[in-house]
Amino acid sequence: MTLQRPKLTKATKQRISDGWVREFPSLAVYKPMWLLKRAGPLLIGICLDRDSSNERYIPTFHLHNLLSPSTKITLTLPHSLNSITVKEHEAAYTGSISEIKEKFSILDCVDINMSMVENCYHGYIEENSMNVMGRYPLAVYIDLYLLTSWLGYKEYADSLLEYSCSEISKWPKNAFSLDLTEWKAVIKKLTECRSKQSEMIQKHIKLFKLENIPKYDLASTIPIEFWVKKS
Repeated sequence: MTLQRPKLTKATKQRISDGWVREFPSLAVYKPMWLLKRAGPLLIGICLDRDSSNERYIPTFHLHNLLSPSTKITLTLPHSLNSITVKEHEAAYTGSISEIKEKFSILDCVDINMSMVENCYHGYIEENSMNVMGRYPLAVYIDLYLLTSWLGYKEYADSLLEYSCSEISKWPKNAFSLDLTEWKAVIKKLTECRSKQSEMIQKHIKLFKLENIPKYDLASTIPIEFWVKKS
């Protein structure tokens, strides 16, 4: 007789979410199995993704930029840990929490600055340098351009966009098939008006129902030079 393995029921999801959020006071449960906070226009969180068996979940760190047009919250910069079964949750989840805290100290921070954010993006590219996500980091280029523009570093942001276009021009068609000049114009248009950027943020807060998640400032810091040194 095959024993039935415990599944992710509504009550179990709530218990797991409550256990995780207790260890991250600066986050809140956005939805069952999803913890979030907001720093300026940037969402920072942990998605406790269930697998197809509905018997285990995968803790995944991620970011999402509210300045970027989107119809859903994307898991930008995803970093997944080993999966945890419902049965093993109580014994295993504290180890996963320690691992993700050590890797992403930004999860515990309430004083968040742009240097911390850039380090997350840079670390993602380095870690994924041997796969498609790291070799063709289009979402990273867009996010960093929009964020540094929003923080007022226009000259730096323009340099970053030029660097990004230079890198993208070397990519194969299956990695980027758009007209690069047109794409650049569309991205630049997103930063032309500060009030429209603020409207974009507020539109997404309402669309994604983010009103009740913790909100912190994203402090303006001098951008890290490695992004423009390569160009």
